[in-house]
Amino acid sequence: MLAWARDHVAGLAKLRDPVTPDFTGLGKGKGAVTLYAPESLFSHASDSKPGLCRRVTFAVEPRVLSADVPFDRGDGVPKMVQPGKFEELHLGETVSVYGPHELWVGTNDKGERIDGMRASPLVSHTGHALLSVTPDEIRYGAVPVRAEVLCDLWEARPCAADDGTPSKRTRCTKLGIEYRSLSSSHMFGRASPLHVRLGTAVNGPLPSCRSGPADELSSMIAPLTRLLANRRYLWSDDSLWPVFSRAPGPCQRAERAQHPP
Repeated sequence: MLAWARDHVAGLAKLRDPVTPDFTGLGKGKGAVTLYAPESLFSHASDSKPGLCRRVTFAVEPRVLSADVPFDRGDGVPKMVQPGKFEELHLGETVSVYGPHELWVGTNDKGERIDGMRASPLVSHTGHALLSVTPDEIRYGAVPVRAEVLCDLWEARPCAADDGTPSKRTRCTKLGIEYRSLSSSHMFGRASPLHVRLGTAVNGPLPSCRSGPADELSSMIAPLTRLLANRRYLWSDDSLWPVFSRAPGPCQRAERAQHPP
């Protein structure tokens, strides 16, 4: 039934199954990978010019890439060791930025070196889900959604009841999808079905309400809705952001498209 629905329900073919992160091939046995990351992700870079990307070296785990990105606009590193403020960048099913944090070094009253970190509980998410991982790029840009089937087009035909009383026969002629966003950063408007009322020949007799095309699509709404219930999908309008790439170009192009000058 799901295969039939993808061919006959408007909007369903646009949905993709969620992508499970697999970064194992990026580190090439070194446990780290260097990529260009969008500057606009970081709160400390809010005054940066549009289209900038920063070189960041990530620690590689099978499901997560992580790095510390310093406030001094220097390159990101797998783990900060020098004193200073920084933000943590994590790539997984979504992109998360934690912080700002501060690594500090000092001495106690005995002259001994001490160090520590002031950690912030703040975290920001782009709201965009993972689309693909290749040897050269990691692309985000999808919105996680749930989907519900509804009738997109209702057609009403005038007809005569068995006792001759004027009435109407209503049927669904097109199925559609209503998206429910699972991301707080992207919302969809409520779907509004179209209702069409058909006429009859002037002064002509009304056809019997027992005749005419059957309302087959309406009977499909409930089983299709049950089929899609509790499934998680990805919706994308083909815009890519953020993009993390080995070369700066792909990251910069996505940044400029997302944040035009």
